[in-house]
Amino acid sequence: MDLKLDEDKSRRVAAEVKRLLQLFELYRPDIRYVQGMSYLAWIFLIRLNPYCSFVCFCNLVLNDPFVHALYMFDEPRIRRIVAYFDECLADKKPKLHKHLHASGVDS
Repeated sequence: MDLKLDEDKSRRVAAEVKRLLQLFELYRPDIRYVQGMSYLAWIFLIRLNPYCSFVCFCNLVLNDPFVHALYMFDEPRIRRIVAYFDECLADKKPKLHKHLHASGVDS
């Protein structure tokens, strides 16, 4: 899959990203813009039309517990999710888990 964009399309997508994020702020003012949201919006907009991109973006940010916790800065919830991930990794891939921890890569 070639994701290279010419300069004109890149400008159009950048404008659509800005619009999508502005609409999201109107839709969910309790969350507002958080740094990094533009990357998610960009990924959707280079493959989908603006309406489908907005729907996918909202569904991901609002319905995925981890993504939602990140954007709401819910640190206790993030810690629980990361601890669960760590347990799953230790259970399913113990060698990888041990190697990561020995290398200083902690969850």
